[in-house]
Amino acid sequence: MHIGVFGGTFDPPHIAHSILVNEVLQKNIFDQVWYLPVKIHQSIFAKDSLAIDHRLKMLSFIQTDQTRVELFEVDSNQESHTHSTLRALQKKHPNHTFSFLMGADQLPKLHLWNCEQDRQCFPEAADEFKYYIYPRKGYSLDCPYSNFKIIKQVTPMGVSSSEVRAKLADNVSVADLLQPQVLQYIVEKNLYGAI
Repeated sequence: MHIGVFGGTFDPPHIAHSILVNEVLQKNIFDQVWYLPVKIHQSIFAKDSLAIDHRLKMLSFIQTDQTRVELFEVDSNQESHTHSTLRALQKKHPNHTFSFLMGADQLPKLHLWNCEQDRQCFPEAADEFKYYIYPRKGYSLDCPYSNFKIIKQVTPMGVSSSEVRAKLADNVSVADLLQPQVLQYIVEKNLYGAI
């Protein structure tokens, strides 16, 4: 099977994540999409995130029969390095083909991505795995590597988790931005300052 690995913090997972995944699956770009939550960001991208158990619970609410949550980076308890993760998944699941699904907002940051603690990923990583780029509002789709594929005719992601968190903190409705079960969980657990 062709697996699209969808990495992110998912803090929280929002409706645009689900819409994108549904659209790429409907287009048969991938046979399955595996959500890959980051537990520990590469140090240069370090940021405060909600505890991983809450993020995993929220991700569980948006799964379908063609998706799953991949716990490799959670279980490894080490800094997230996408290329190393893809290699590990390929070794663990040799009958699958893995590609990485990422937003256009990451393209300007690729020169900062490390494959390991101190080694740059690109351009070598782009030769080993395919990267599928989805549009995000306000970001260019100029791709520096030939193995990067622009996903066309999908809804540009115009929602961000940081926007959702800010609205929750300000007690602004996010009912149109979250799956109902995710929102219910956030309210029940009083996450992000939600009341």
